[in-house]
Amino acid sequence: MLTKFNYLRTVGGKINTRPLMVGILPTLQENHLSYDYMTQLGRYKILARELLKQRGEPFHIKIEGDEPVDFFTSEVCVEGANTSFQVHLMTKPDKFANVFNAAQLTLPMALAVSANSGVFLGKCAWDETRVVLFKQSIDNRIPDASGWRQPSRVTFGHGWIRKSAWELFSETVNLYQPIFPEIFPDDEQSVPELAELNLHMGTTWPWHRAIYSNQGNGHLRIEFRALPAGPTALDMSANAAFSIGMAVGLEDRIDEYIARIPFRFAEYNFYRAAKGGLDATILWPQKYQNKPVEVPIRNVIDDMLQVANDGLSKLSIDLQERDKYLNIIQRRLTLGVTGARWKKQTLRHLRKTMNNDQACAEMMERYFINQMGGQPVSEWEQCWK
Repeated sequence: MLTKFNYLRTVGGKINTRPLMVGILPTLQENHLSYDYMTQLGRYKILARELLKQRGEPFHIKIEGDEPVDFFTSEVCVEGANTSFQVHLMTKPDKFANVFNAAQLTLPMALAVSANSGVFLGKCAWDETRVVLFKQSIDNRIPDASGWRQPSRVTFGHGWIRKSAWELFSETVNLYQPIFPEIFPDDEQSVPELAELNLHMGTTWPWHRAIYSNQGNGHLRIEFRALPAGPTALDMSANAAFSIGMAVGLEDRIDEYIARIPFRFAEYNFYRAAKGGLDATILWPQKYQNKPVEVPIRNVIDDMLQVANDGLSKLSIDLQERDKYLNIIQRRLTLGVTGARWKKQTLRHLRKTMNNDQACAEMMERYFINQMGGQPVSEWEQCWK
């Protein structure tokens, strides 16, 4: 990551531009979220045209919180404000369902402790604002007279997987209208490419996506899509280690959990974590309770550190490397500092002596300097204390 980032710095410097690893750029303004700033690649122009055509009216961006955001736009590229850090885990077909379900169940913990998208259009919004912004910015659905709507193309999912990855591919084909009606040449390879399927899968945006590839002898992967970019390469590596470790660590026990947590409870936890970050409460089973109860997400994250360690050990990750990354997660948890919290608290502190635009710019300058220093966000100076 650092090699790529430093290359971007070299290229960007030639046009007076700096790259930044961040979930949402806090200094973005509404005029930046327009067609004028959109890439010229045909794929994105078609996506923008077709999603707006299916909706038939402007998208409504409404984000509730301490500093609400509320506006209408016909620009799909509002979604471009979101920057994620996506990692893939190759998974054996017979283990796919359990690992995928475990990834879904534990996603709220990963999201809360990795949140880095707390400021949007200069306002302190959700800790992981990307989640709500992504869903609203390309929501092509309009309720009919009965109030029923098609499933959202941005989704946490539609239920626990029962047996295999086939369910996710079939679900996507049957629930969503194709946006790119492209037919590829006949597939005569011994392991089929399934190009039409893969193209269609790329026009829906679940927070965990099933990936099929014909490389090698053919394989399946889980794409972890919910983690934000930044604050540093170390932080992102730690987020990936924690997420993958939890999914693999719970794989053998996942049936015990999903028998006690309905899928809609897991979805509820996901949105609570996105909004509240480390201050969220979620529904989670207790040893001596018959049903899930509201508990602080911090408590669950603390328990999941051992699960993640076990999962990484199953993947043959050395103890020294496991400790390096999971200790970064533990430190954030202990201090209550994530990228989102650092930005929000710094911005509020700077507003005492500056207007909001100046405070956002100064906050981002400090963020950039800290990012270039390379230390995890938990070790950054906290000017509000």
